Amino acid sequence: MKQQPSSTTARLREAPTSPREGVARISPVHHPPFSPEGCQETLQLMAEETAANLGGLRLRGNPRPFFISNLLRHERGCQVRASYGALYTSREWEHARLLADIRVGNHRLDQVLDGGLHDEHEEGFTAGWTEAPVDLEPRGLRYSLWKLMQRKYEEVLQAYYEKRKVMVEEFFRTKVDSFSREPVVELVEPLTQVVFPRARWEEQARRISELFTRHDFIFDPGVVYWGTASTRFFVGSEGTRFATTDTHLQLSIQGWVRTRDGVYLPGGLDWYGRREEDLPDPGQLERAVEGLVAHLRLLQRAPALGAFVGPALLAGQAAAVFFHEAIGHRLEGERLISRSEGKTFLGKVGEQILPAHIHVHDDPTLTHLGSQPLFGAFRIDDQGVVPRRVTLVEHGRLAGYLKSRAPIPGFPASNGHARGEGTRPPLARMGNLVASSEQRHTWAELVQLLRAECRRQGKRHGLIVEQVSGGETSTDAYDFQSFKGEPSRVWRLDARTGRQELVRDVSFIGTPLAALQKIIAAGGEQAADNGYCVAESGEIPVSNLAPPILLSELELQRQSTHSFHKPVLPLPWHRDGGG
Repeated sequence: MKQQPSSTTARLREAPTSPREGVARISPVHHPPFSPEGCQETLQLMAEETAANLGGLRLRGNPRPFFISNLLRHERGCQVRASYGALYTSREWEHARLLADIRVGNHRLDQVLDGGLHDEHEEGFTAGWTEAPVDLEPRGLRYSLWKLMQRKYEEVLQAYYEKRKVMVEEFFRTKVDSFSREPVVELVEPLTQVVFPRARWEEQARRISELFTRHDFIFDPGVVYWGTASTRFFVGSEGTRFATTDTHLQLSIQGWVRTRDGVYLPGGLDWYGRREEDLPDPGQLERAVEGLVAHLRLLQRAPALGAFVGPALLAGQAAAVFFHEAIGHRLEGERLISRSEGKTFLGKVGEQILPAHIHVHDDPTLTHLGSQPLFGAFRIDDQGVVPRRVTLVEHGRLAGYLKSRAPIPGFPASNGHARGEGTRPPLARMGNLVASSEQRHTWAELVQLLRAECRRQGKRHGLIVEQVSGGETSTDAYDFQSFKGEPSRVWRLDARTGRQELVRDVSFIGTPLAALQKIIAAGGEQAADNGYCVAESGEIPVSNLAPPILLSELELQRQSTHSFHKPVLPLPWHRDGGG
């Protein structure tokens, strides 16, 4: 039950000498919270509390804060899911959460260990103290900040002494400052209160999902609409403040088929957008369902490939995932200073890690590829630093890293890539990872080069990977340095005849340094892969862009390990041939 906060709140400071001293009179905000006036009032309120906490958080004999920031994330969302013409999920939500960053000690040595990569934030004192009022009512917001800050300070002090203890026991091989100094920024944009077209999504999801009732070989088909609108308010004690809204929309159509050997395989199509107009209309969706049904029928009859090692051609979307998993995560700054990480590319600036015709950069300021919106675009990161394009690989040589405010050797400043989900502390993450090549082979030329490479190696077949549905990678020092991808559309190419055959049930694997050196040719036209990336700081929207690439060698393995009996009963609307 929500309790009404009092009209006054005491800030953390020395005890007042009289009952009225040190007590702030709060006047209610008279403007809607997302109006220009309401936005400024919210930022001013947060600035007042941040300043009060910077001066008032103190425990005798313990270090005081030298930096404080508060990030208020207000999120609204909508999800609609239908199957076989029935609505299974229809919900909207709204919540507001606070993320407080308090640094004690100084910029050279604060309490954050290993760049905060493996902080157990969900187990800390403040894990249950992050809720803020969704209406941004000033008394409630002040109280939430007041409550969070006290617990956060205690948590930070314990972390500070834990780090000092570790420094007594261990020798740190990587010696860098703890926290960078950055320019003061003010970015206050017109805020957007997104109204999701829930009723229209429900009607379209029902109608499109009903099309699957005609096909008894497809199981668990679904049409899913998903949308989030996240408004961030940020204030730092150095003077930086910002307010901005980001909207992300996704539409998915999916279904499963069972093969003759009892393996269930998924197939699907996804669309991503930043506005409603970016998603397909009903006519486009109907045609997409027809194409998906045809693909699932082919997939059901396709042979299982099994283990394979040989030449492979990755289409642009598949190549984009390849670069994301094989190289992108290994260039995220905190991974280069954490003691538990493998640090694949630490100290390798200037070394050749890719063929000389390949370039890689990350550019969060890029909003579109042609007419296609990019999910990884953002205007300011979660630490109040404006992002910029970062050259990572130039002519195949390592040139830079993705950076937050955690310095790494040779790179003391942030380049605006600190991002996190919800109340997870932000870390350096990819935004729009862009790979390009000075070679500009057409797709037809790459197919011919694939056939030639197969013949050169004495291989009967090569592979064409058109689409990858997901991937993962291991970067820690304890485990193997590897990456994995899950191709959803793979064709086996006969090197002699040029015949292509759909195959199924495989995943590709590799070690990053070896795999990157296998690129022998590339195309010119880029394709984008929009989606969400899950890592230590949470699930965030990203985009990966790449041209098709030809690898001299790619290793694949069988994906499924279980086979299942077919359903005992037919689908209800297909009993006795009924529809």
